[in-house]
Amino acid sequence: MVPSLTAAISYGDIPSNSDPGDSMMTNVGIIPQELVDSIIDEIPVDDPDTLRSCTLVNRSFFPRSHKRLFSTIILRSCSYKHANASIDPYRRFMRFVSLYAHYASLVKDIQLHDVYLPVSGSWFTQDDNVIPQILSRLPHLESISISSFDCCLSFPIMSALRNLFASPKLRSISFSKVVFYSPSYPLLSLFSRASGSKAIQIHGGVSYGAHYETPPPTTNHPSCQVDSLSIKMYPAAAADFIDCLLSRRSAVDVSSLRKLHIWTTWMKHAAIFNQLLAATKSTLEEVVVHTSNSSSRQLDISHVPRIRCFVMCLMSNFSPPLTALASLFGGRPREPCLMEEVDLHLLVKPEMLLQFPSSDGAALDDILVNVRRPC
Repeated sequence: MVPSLTAAISYGDIPSNSDPGDSMMTNVGIIPQELVDSIIDEIPVDDPDTLRSCTLVNRSFFPRSHKRLFSTIILRSCSYKHANASIDPYRRFMRFVSLYAHYASLVKDIQLHDVYLPVSGSWFTQDDNVIPQILSRLPHLESISISSFDCCLSFPIMSALRNLFASPKLRSISFSKVVFYSPSYPLLSLFSRASGSKAIQIHGGVSYGAHYETPPPTTNHPSCQVDSLSIKMYPAAAADFIDCLLSRRSAVDVSSLRKLHIWTTWMKHAAIFNQLLAATKSTLEEVVVHTSNSSSRQLDISHVPRIRCFVMCLMSNFSPPLTALASLFGGRPREPCLMEEVDLHLLVKPEMLLQFPSSDGAALDDILVNVRRPC
């Protein structure tokens, strides 16, 4: 398990300075620091027990293992009680980073989980001051993940996230099962002050009701550059998100998008992604598509010149998978195919291919054999 709040707090008896003292160390002689760093880097961050043990080996082991131990922090709500008092992980961690700024500076990745508790409610929504204070005390944060929220993010939390996203150090942003109002402008407004290139992941986000918020006004601040985007949403929410994303008033700029990861498995039609593919065709390098072997998906990547495509197919009762792939690369009638370089990776169960005759792949062969090579 990745070092959680409990692991971090129980480890809080370590002195706040970087010198753990000779009494904590075992004299094993001088070890080259390069070798020490290599050893520590091989230990996964989800093995906190080993990392804690390494801090006691030798003085040269302490800084690297200590830094790695606190690099990833997971906060999740819990319903258990201790000494007749509910355990509040968020408030506990807030006090911890307030007292130990040195440890707070080591946190590179924070993952916030919220599970609704029918009796006591959600820790995350009980006190909107806790999360903003935590985020403001993590100066070197590079990645943030927020998942499993049962209500729309409050204004204080949205404001704290907007300030956090302004940091060029923050590179990765992930929302999973987080509720946002429709349309998606409140979500995209989080990036109105963002700087630096970002990797954004939106999984399971749903639109809840209507917010009727107008798009944020155009400012002189440059739009947030996105080089990697992952979308796993229900069709209506995905269509709304893409419309807002490509709007002229959007705070997010996808003109430099290099990687796109999309899920169309449960979609009757995946044509909602075609507009995004067309808008990013000049920079797009890699597309990962989770889909079923249905040719009715209407997803078209034929106008992306150079692409490395991973297609992960699920079994369905529709057309054979190779015929579905032909539709994916085939484009639209009377429209030129712009493909120049295609690196196709098909991830599929063997029985999906074996139960269909090889002639079903003829259409795909006809398309890919005509892929142009740049001069």
